[in-house]
Amino acid sequence: MIQIKVGREENLHQKQKKGLMQKLLAGAVRTAPRRLNRARKGNDLKFSYQWEPIRDLPEKYDKLASPELKKLTEVWHEHASDLSNTQTLKHFNERLARHWAIETGIIEGIYKIDLGVTELLIEKGIESALIPHGTTDKPAEEIVAILRDHQDVLEGIFDFVASRRPLSTSYIKEMHHALCAHQDEIEAMDSQGRFMRIPLRKGEWKLQPNNPHRGNGRIHQYCPPEHVASEMDRLIAMHLSHDGTGVAPEIEAAWLHHRFSQIHPFQDGNGRVARALATLILLRAGLFPFTVDRTKRAQYISCLETADEGDLGPFVEMLTRSQRRALTKALSLSEELMTDEKNIHDLIRDGAKRLKEKKEAASQDFHDVYRLARRLEDTAFRRMDDLAGQIGESLRSVDSSYDCTVIQSNEEMEHRFDAQAMETAKNLEYHADLRRHHHWFQLRIQETRISSAVVSFHPLGTVFRGVMAVSAFYEERQKEADAASPIVFMPIVSEPFEFIYSEEMEKITARFEKWLHEALVTALAQWRKRM
Repeated sequence: MIQIKVGREENLHQKQKKGLMQKLLAGAVRTAPRRLNRARKGNDLKFSYQWEPIRDLPEKYDKLASPELKKLTEVWHEHASDLSNTQTLKHFNERLARHWAIETGIIEGIYKIDLGVTELLIEKGIESALIPHGTTDKPAEEIVAILRDHQDVLEGIFDFVASRRPLSTSYIKEMHHALCAHQDEIEAMDSQGRFMRIPLRKGEWKLQPNNPHRGNGRIHQYCPPEHVASEMDRLIAMHLSHDGTGVAPEIEAAWLHHRFSQIHPFQDGNGRVARALATLILLRAGLFPFTVDRTKRAQYISCLETADEGDLGPFVEMLTRSQRRALTKALSLSEELMTDEKNIHDLIRDGAKRLKEKKEAASQDFHDVYRLARRLEDTAFRRMDDLAGQIGESLRSVDSSYDCTVIQSNEEMEHRFDAQAMETAKNLEYHADLRRHHHWFQLRIQETRISSAVVSFHPLGTVFRGVMAVSAFYEERQKEADAASPIVFMPIVSEPFEFIYSEEMEKITARFEKWLHEALVTALAQWRKRM
C-alpha cells in the first residue's frame, strides 16, 4: 500500500492561518476579470477561457447549500452507528472505493473498461483475472496497477481525515505522486503541433503550460507555470479560512475542486486530484467519495465550465445529487447485507424488532412523513389529472375510442404495480418498503395500445427511519390484454425523489414538482417515440 505522508502539517497550519492569509489579503497579484471568448491582444489566439487568479467563495454562497442533504445525512449517521465495526459497512465502503478507483480514471481516458467488467470488479475486487481479454484498451495487469494506486490514495484520504490534519500543498503533491505511481509518460504537443510522449513529473508542479484545445479551436487557459506555487498557497489559505465558518460540505467540496481545476498545477492527473480533494471534504462530513460515472462526463464538464463563468451552483447541485444517491443506497442496502452475518437467534430478534417498529409507526415523526406524503400525492394527482385532460382531448380528436385518464391505487388494486415498483427500486439501487405503505398514480393512455406512466410512493429502506421515496416508471401493454405482462417496462427517472419527516412542506413541494415534471416529460417522450 502506498502511504501518503503528510509532513509538517501542524507547523504549516500555523503559517497558513497567519502568513498565507496575510499574503492572500495583501500580497497576491491580481488581474482584472477577463471576458470569455475574447482574443488575446497582440496575436490571433482565441480562448474559451482565459486564466485569472482564483477567487474565494461566491457571494451568498450559503444559498447553494442543500437542507435536504443535511437532513438525509443526519438520518444516515443515526443508522450508521448501528453498523459500526460490522462487515456490512466494511463491504459497502469497499465497493464504493472500487467504484471510485475505476471511474476516476475512465472519465479522464486513462483506460477503458467495459461496463459489465466494471460491475464485476466493483463487486468481487480489483484482480486482473476478472478482466477478460478484449474488454479493455490496455493490458489487464497495467490497468490493475493503476486502479490499485487509486485505491491506495482513497485509503490514504480516509486515514488523513481520521488524523484531523489540515490540508497542505505537500499533501496534495504526495497525493498526485501516489495517483500517478504507475504512469511514467504523458502525451504532449510540441511547438510544431506534433504529438509526443514526455516524462510525467510526479508530485511536482508543472513547468510547461497545459492548456487544452477545444473542438472549436479555442484554448482553455489554466494557470501559467510561474504562478502555480503562489496560487496553490492562496488556495490552501482560502480553504483554511473556511474552517469553523459553517460552509456546507457540498459547497466547500465543489469550490475546492473547481478552484484547483482552474489552477491545474500538475502537468497531468489534475482531474483525479480534484475529485480526491472533493472526496476529502465530503469524508470529513461523514459523507461518501465523490464519484463521477462515465455517463455523467458531459454534465460534469459543463458544470465546471459554468463555474468558470462565475456560477458554482450547477456543480454544487451535481455533487449534492451524487451524495443523495450514495446515501439512498446506504440506507437501503446495509440492512440487507447484514443477513449473512446473523444466526437464527438474531433473525428472530430482528423479526420481533420489526413488529415493534410497525406498532410504533403511529409516533409523531411517522405521522409527519405520511402527512407530507399525502400532500405530495395530492400534487401528483392534480398535475397528472391536468395532463390527462390535455392528452385525452388531443387523442379523441383523432379517434373517439382513444382516451387518457388517471387511476390511483385503492384497497382492491393496491398491489397492481408492486412488481414494477420493486424492479424500479432495484434499478435505482435502493430498497422500497411496499409492505408498510404503497400509493401509486397511473397516467393511462389508451389508443391502439395501453401506455402508462406510474408514480409510486413508498418508504425507503428496510427499516423505516422517516424517509419516504417516490419513483416512476413507464410501461406498455397490448390493448386487448390489459392484465397481461407489459411488453415494455423501464424506469423513467435516474434517481428516486426522497423526503424526510422533518422537512418543510414548501421546499419539498418545489423540489417534487420539478422532479415530477421531468419524469412525466420523459414518459411522454418515450410514448411518442414508440407511436
